[in-house]
Amino acid sequence: MTGTLPDAVAALGERLGARAAPAGAAGGRSVFRQSGTLRSLGGARWMGFGADQWMARAATAFRWRARVGPLGLVHVEDALVDGEPAGRVRALGLVSLARAEPSRALLQGQLQRYLAELAWNPDALISNPGLRFEERDERLLVVSARIGGVEAEVELHLGGDGLPARTFAMRPAREGKGFVLRPWHGEFADYRPVSGRMIPHAGRVAWEWQGERFEVWRGRIEDWRIEG
Repeated sequence: MTGTLPDAVAALGERLGARAAPAGAAGGRSVFRQSGTLRSLGGARWMGFGADQWMARAATAFRWRARVGPLGLVHVEDALVDGEPAGRVRALGLVSLARAEPSRALLQGQLQRYLAELAWNPDALISNPGLRFEERDERLLVVSARIGGVEAEVELHLGGDGLPARTFAMRPAREGKGFVLRPWHGEFADYRPVSGRMIPHAGRVAWEWQGERFEVWRGRIEDWRIEG
């Protein structure tokens, strides 16, 4: 598929070691474990978490499941599977504490999460036919995807080494019972070779809130592999 890609995207895929995914079963998955700390938007308390995530290589789909807080008793899930977005929080994995009802805003947000995390799923750059790219300049790519009538985009800012360093999007933030569109920033660091790819092993996420960047997520990759 690289022959149909913009030159800048093909070059980025080469730098990241991206490989074309096999046909069938969404071309397999990038599968990884994370650890770190997180907090809610506007919250003061950081909580530790451990998470497992998969991202489809040839389709726009992912699932992130985290165990948060003391003893990991709170389970958090973000997902986009078969075009259906999900976001939920449970105690002990059973008692529902919060659940985002399917909506255009939730779908946009989960699309943007997949797009922003392509550095953890580099094969998708050349394997996912649902992605569209625009080269704004030599260090800025805009990637977008559509599901149904909802389209979302994310800016990928490349560092001096040509690898994704920052992401930016106007993303719906969950506030109260609804969503508010806010600037959303991500950072990648500590690239290391894994299975022939260059994978960032550290990341941060922040929202712009009350006139400043409010960090809500700090994490590390503990294990990364291709499945399928």
